[in-house]
Amino acid sequence: MWLLLVFLFVLSCEKAKVEEKPSLAINTKELIRWRGCTDCHDTKRSLVGPSFFDISQRYEEKDILVKSILEGSCGKWKARWECMPPQKVSKEEAERMAEWILHLRTTKPPESSS
Repeated sequence: MWLLLVFLFVLSCEKAKVEEKPSLAINTKELIRWRGCTDCHDTKRSLVGPSFFDISQRYEEKDILVKSILEGSCGKWKARWECMPPQKVSKEEAERMAEWILHLRTTKPPESSS
């Protein structure tokens, strides 16, 4: 009986590890929501952090935005938002997120992402 419980526990841990990383098939907007970015950011309006549209206006290079996502950033907004901690995302995910955010610069801001 004890061995069965241990086996089931191990299986449940393995399932959690698999679910931790999203599929590449998930669209970027859903990835942003799934990773919790929309807890602090919205597409058009400021929440805890600046809107994705405002971010797209400030950043011109994808690499700089990717670095801010991966390593965090402080003191760039000189307003309510002092620091964003490093995010727990892969480099590929950060690049997808940065591309989506930067596309807002050339298009009308989409409806709220929340």
